[in-house]
Amino acid sequence: MDLYRIAASAAILALLISPARSDSSCGELEKYLKGSDQVFPANRGERRQNENRWKARAPFRGGDCEIAATFNPREFKFDCSFNTGGADGVRLASYQSLGSYVQNCLNSLESRDDWRKRDTSRTEFGGRMIAETTWTWTMLLNAIERQVVVSNDSGGPSKGESLLVVIWRERPKD
Repeated sequence: MDLYRIAASAAILALLISPARSDSSCGELEKYLKGSDQVFPANRGERRQNENRWKARAPFRGGDCEIAATFNPREFKFDCSFNTGGADGVRLASYQSLGSYVQNCLNSLESRDDWRKRDTSRTEFGGRMIAETTWTWTMLLNAIERQVVVSNDSGGPSKGESLLVVIWRERPKD
């Protein structure tokens, strides 16, 4: 029995201090949160049908991820959909997991106090409940805004999915 406890303790300790474990605390998301607008074009892969959408080079936690660009105002967007066609319970669990992941990632950043968290959940027409959380970081001096949105529904035509969106905007200075 003691041999099993020692083996289990060693396995848990190895997981806690392994490089893979420490890397997953923020993973692919961190570069979009800390970087500038150049991070988005540097991480795009093949072009999608629309000329301003690309498949993301590195998939994020198994999601279907795209990078989009709009140029007026200057905006880059990284969005990933998960569990397409999934049941409500699966989407809610995915939403909670993604929300915890984003919060842990933001907590590990030096700028963690600059991120404002808001519950942006809503009820759609017809009584359908959308669980959503939005984190925003604004640098007024440079007119830059970063935003992370986690939702249990994409709001688009394929409604059965969870969504993670990271947006980087540069607002025109007045």
